[in-house]
Amino acid sequence: MTATELNERANAYGTKIFAQITMGLGRNYPNLPAPSSVHVFRHPGEVSPELTHDQIKSKIESVIKAAKIAKDSGFAGVEVHSIHWGYLLDQFALSMMNHRTDEYGGSLENRLRAAKEILEGIKQECGSNYPVSMRLGLKTFVKDFEKATLTGEDEAGRTLEEGIQIAKLLESYGYDCLSVDTGTYDSFYYACPPMYMPKGYLVEMAAKAKEAVNIPILAGGRMNDPDIAEAAIRDGKIDAVVMGRAALADPEYPNNVLTGHTERIRPCIACNQGCITRLQQGKQPTCAVNPTAMREIRFAMRPAIQPKKVVVVGGGVAGMETARVAAMRGHKVSLYEKNDKLGGNLIPGGSHSFKKEVRELNAWYQDELSLLPVEVHTGETVTAKELKGMGADVIVLATGSVPIMPKVPGIDDAKVIGCTPICC
Repeated sequence: MTATELNERANAYGTKIFAQITMGLGRNYPNLPAPSSVHVFRHPGEVSPELTHDQIKSKIESVIKAAKIAKDSGFAGVEVHSIHWGYLLDQFALSMMNHRTDEYGGSLENRLRAAKEILEGIKQECGSNYPVSMRLGLKTFVKDFEKATLTGEDEAGRTLEEGIQIAKLLESYGYDCLSVDTGTYDSFYYACPPMYMPKGYLVEMAAKAKEAVNIPILAGGRMNDPDIAEAAIRDGKIDAVVMGRAALADPEYPNNVLTGHTERIRPCIACNQGCITRLQQGKQPTCAVNPTAMREIRFAMRPAIQPKKVVVVGGGVAGMETARVAAMRGHKVSLYEKNDKLGGNLIPGGSHSFKKEVRELNAWYQDELSLLPVEVHTGETVTAKELKGMGADVIVLATGSVPIMPKVPGIDDAKVIGCTPICC
């Protein structure tokens, strides 16, 4: 599907799409030029090549051309990528990474010059009414290269105060809205926050930005709690919510909110394994809790041509997903779990206080199964002989796994126990 076809189909449903266009990645990856010769992320002893003045101008022109292509392809607007996560425009804006002495270095206004010239060029090529957003990290949470600060103390990158100052300048340049978040690669638990980062942690920082500007503020980063999001918008702290990983976990998220069925939202567990990790490894992204993510055509849910009797042995996450999908396709499904409750390793895996989403995922599966014609048998161990007598067309063994205990001296000591007994 071409970009034009994508936008035509989206527009038919009243959906408008912005294209995100980037100036570059800079010192986040090896051999890529940056504003100055600075340490390359996770490559000790390696420094990035410094951009020449002509290269900067060329990159700016490329972003402007990309915006024009996006408009001609039917995109409703563009988002400049980005003064966040420590990408190239962010490196220009950060004094710790920009040591230039020309007009692109020095003062904050100079460090934002590339962002300003990009905006001016896009407006000239695409028209003054063509919407342009900027992704902006309000605070970096770093105290040095590859040294993060969880509390935000000893900030060596961008303070919230400077982030708000940048927001004001971007508004003065003519940016139409700001999509805000936090962190860089060096403080990745703020850039792509895992489950132990509280949902809605960004709201109060975003609210300070909204107080300072008149353009819309969109907030992203652990905003996938409908109640938190609704309250933040209702109270005027933000104008909209940005979601990435949550949309992979459940593409029907907006519809479930609109119809008042938030309990049917499949929870994103913020594990970063299927999405961001696979992307950084150069692999096809997917989702740890949604097998169809990024594979919707290949794994499309189609009614079974010939319904079958399916028996699933094991009520962990694999067994529950198998039973759910088989039932949705029209098969007659029975699920057997030897323990007295469903969940398998989701139970010990979700026992820690900060792993609420794992517990929510277990609850979601059980709720979904209760809405489907699945016979659930808990507290029942089935034998091979019993399985043979069930007359099943298909038997799925989803009995899970057990931890491997390493053969190290002292492992059999009474003081040593596995994590599962502790959790359960």
